[in-house]
Amino acid sequence: MNFIATIFIFIVLIVGNYLDKDFIKKYYIPYIFAYTLVMIGIYTLKLPTIITGDTDLVNEYYYQNIVNTFVLDFILIAAYLGIASGVMKLYNTTETADNMIIVMIVTICISGLFLLYFRNDTTSFFGRWFNAVGYYAIVYDVFLCVCVYVLYECFVSIINK
Repeated sequence: MNFIATIFIFIVLIVGNYLDKDFIKKYYIPYIFAYTLVMIGIYTLKLPTIITGDTDLVNEYYYQNIVNTFVLDFILIAAYLGIASGVMKLYNTTETADNMIIVMIVTICISGLFLLYFRNDTTSFFGRWFNAVGYYAIVYDVFLCVCVYVLYECFVSIINK
């Protein structure tokens, strides 16, 4: 088992012990469904290549390292949406459109910081990614996070009826 998957399982087991079953049903399961459905679309339609235009790096990230990528993106998108959720609570927003805008802004800020951080790195994957696709990486991240968020909200409303 790879390192990222081991850490993910460890975190889920620890957090799972402190959460009640209703919480898991109401929030984790909708996220898992939303994320998985979006990733099926990503892999099927090859959207990263369409949005960024870089076939080689997309193949390296999404197809050559499929398990690592699936787990890493699961954690990263959850973190992005978790931060966005904090901003939503801070501003007490309840409208889906307002919350989508918050998800967009938070994603632009975080991905923009990653772009700046990796701009001078040409050896790591993310350095090569941000140098090759530039701002399209942010566009792709916004698309990905907003899609997961919208589906997540749909699943939450279905499950919590």
